[in-house]
Amino acid sequence: MILLRNPNCLSFKGRLSGCFLYSSIHFSREQVTVECVNTHKRRITNMIRAKNLYKLSALIGTSVVVNGAVVSVVETGTLEPERSIVENGGAGVFDGTHPGTNVAAGLLFGEDTLTFTDRTHQHNGAAFDPASGLLSVAGTDIVPLPGYLLGNEYVRFANDGRDNNPYNYQITTDSSSTFYLLLDNRLNGTAGNTSSPNTSDPDLGGTLSWVVSDGWTRVNTGISPDGQDDYTGVDEGGNAVGAGQGLNQFYSVYSITGSVVDIKTQGIGGSNNYSVVIAPGAIPEPSSVLMLGLAGLGLLRRRR
Repeated sequence: MILLRNPNCLSFKGRLSGCFLYSSIHFSREQVTVECVNTHKRRITNMIRAKNLYKLSALIGTSVVVNGAVVSVVETGTLEPERSIVENGGAGVFDGTHPGTNVAAGLLFGEDTLTFTDRTHQHNGAAFDPASGLLSVAGTDIVPLPGYLLGNEYVRFANDGRDNNPYNYQITTDSSSTFYLLLDNRLNGTAGNTSSPNTSDPDLGGTLSWVVSDGWTRVNTGISPDGQDDYTGVDEGGNAVGAGQGLNQFYSVYSITGSVVDIKTQGIGGSNNYSVVIAPGAIPEPSSVLMLGLAGLGLLRRRR
C-alpha cells in the first residue's frame, strides 16, 4: 500500500469537490484500489483491474511490479482437524506438513468471505455508533473492509485452535510482502482472557506480547471516525450480507513487511482466532507515485 498524505488540493465538481486529506493506492493480485478522503470526510473508492494498471503505468511513465505470492507454510502446535489453509483464489492449498488435509474454497479476501476452516463466521466491514463514534454491532456509520485487504490471499485458521499453546504458523512468500494480522478486540493478553472491550484494541501482553516484540504495527489509514485506527467486523452467524451487517465482534488490524513471517500463539479461549491477509509487493518509481494516484482519480472522475 502506498499512502499519499496531503497532496495538492484538487477541485472537481459534484461528488469529488474539496481538497483531499489523503489518497492511498492499494495493490492486490486482481486489482488496484485508489481511495481518497476529501475535506467533507467522504471516502471515494475506485478499483482498477490489474490488467489496466500496466496501461495506466505506461501512460504516466512509471513501472509497477506486483508479486508476493505464498509459496510455503509450516504449522506446528495443532491437531489434524484444526489445521489451517491459505485461500489464494484457486485450487492451491498450503497447509503445512499435511498438504491436502483441508480443501480451499477458491476465495480471496473480501466482504462475506469465510473467516475460519471450522465455522461459518464471515469477514465484513465495521460499524460505528454515529453518536459516540465507537465501534458498535448495531452501528449505522458503516466502514467497508479496507481496500488494502481486498482481493488478496488470506489464511483461514481453525477457530478451535485459538487457545493452542505453543503454536506457530510460518508463512513464506516469493518476495517481500505486507502481512496484515486481524486480532479480536476482546483479547486481554495480560489477563489471559477476553475481558477487553470490543470497542477498542486488544491488550497485547502475555501470550500476545510477540505482536509487539516481532514488530507488528497498528494500521491507521484514516477510514475510521475521529481518527481511530482501522478495524474490521465479524459476522459470526454468516447469514448477513454486506459491510456492517450481522456483526458480533471486531478485529484490530496490524501489519508487518517481509518474506518470512511467524504467526505465534493467541492462547486465549472464548475468542475469535486471528486472521492473516497477505498483500503483494507493488513498487512504483517514487517520483511517479503521486501521478499514479492522480491518474486513478482521473479514471474515477471519467467513469462517474
